[in-house]
Order: sequence, then C-alpha cells, then structure tokens
Amino acid sequence: MKNKTKNRLEYLDIPKIDNKSKVEFNIVKEKNTKKQIVLCHSTRYFENYYRALFTRMNGKYNKIPSYFIKKNGEIIENFDPAYRSDYMGNPSLDKRNIVICLENIGWLVEDRKRKRYMNWIGDIYHREPFEKRWRNHILWDPYTEEQYEALRKLLVNLTVRFSIPYELTGHNVKLRGVNNFGGITSKSNYSEYFTDLNPSFDFEKIEI
Repeated sequence: MKNKTKNRLEYLDIPKIDNKSKVEFNIVKEKNTKKQIVLCHSTRYFENYYRALFTRMNGKYNKIPSYFIKKNGEIIENFDPAYRSDYMGNPSLDKRNIVICLENIGWLVEDRKRKRYMNWIGDIYHREPFEKRWRNHILWDPYTEEQYEALRKLLVNLTVRFSIPYELTGHNVKLRGVNNFGGITSKSNYSEYFTDLNPSFDFEKIEI
C-alpha cells in the first residue's frame, strides 16, 4: 500500500503559517513514532479559530493541530508533525497521532426570522446546510470539494512520510479500540460526545 501510495501522488510542499513560531511555542519538541492521523474540525471560521490559538490562556494554549485546511483548500502547517501538542489531552495518544483540522463551523441552528443559520457561538452561515439527525443535532456545515482534494493529498504525503497505513475507519461513530488503530480516524471515533467529523463528511472522497 505504501509503495502504491507513493507512486500515485507527489509529495506536497506544505505552506507555513505566518508567525508560526508563536504557535510552536507550546509544542512538545520530542519525536515519537506516528501510528495514526486524527481528522477534526475547527467549529469556527478560520480567522476566529487562529485568533483563539494565539490568545487563549494568555498565549499558552496547547491544543494545536499539526495542520489546518481552510474552506478554499489551502493547507497550513502549524508545526512539524514529527512533534506533538496536547490536542487530545492524553500524552500517550498525542505522541502517536498527527492531527489535521478542517475549517468547519459544525452543527447549526436556524434563525427563521432572519432566514439564516448560525452555530453554537453565533457565527453566521448563509448557505444551505447538510441535514441529518446525529448526536442531538440536525443541521451541519458541509465540507468543501477543495478541502477533500487537499486532505487526500496531504494524507498521502503524511502516510508515506511516517509509514502510516492508508487505512480509513470510514465512518464518524465511536469505534471500540480506536486507540490502537493504525491509519486515519476522526475525532468522533473516540467519543460519542465529539461531533467532528460531522455527518456531512464523505469518506469515499479521500479514498485512494
């Protein structure tokens, strides 16, 4: 699988975020063997999400994903994925995981009077949401085609570089034994309380 992956797509030159050293300040710079990639989303739009990374906990916020993929498909590398942050809140997991965060504001509620939708913090969403009842919510912000394309290429890059199997859980529900899964998971595979990746995500679009 790894040789096949390497032959199908070229490595990417991942762009770096401006002033990324401010994010790197809270990174644990020790190298560990990576076994898993965890996909999640931001629950905020890009600008608000990054403002929070820099300002929460007086600049000492340490739940930072290795990569961020914007709605337009732009990939941002926050820090070298050979290192780790405390994103999952469990050192044994964080040492073996690489976290990729997609720009997505998550579950939505409808403001019928103003004919618009918004998320839990009041971010406005003017497009048509994805509709499916899941984990006590019904309306969701869909992921974009540009994100799927960028994510697929990034996954190829990382699975080749770190010798991680290109194997998908293929769903977003809680998965028993996910801690030991070698491949590509979503944060929602870890707990029924997480809603990322949300049910609009199409796993077939990142298959190779």
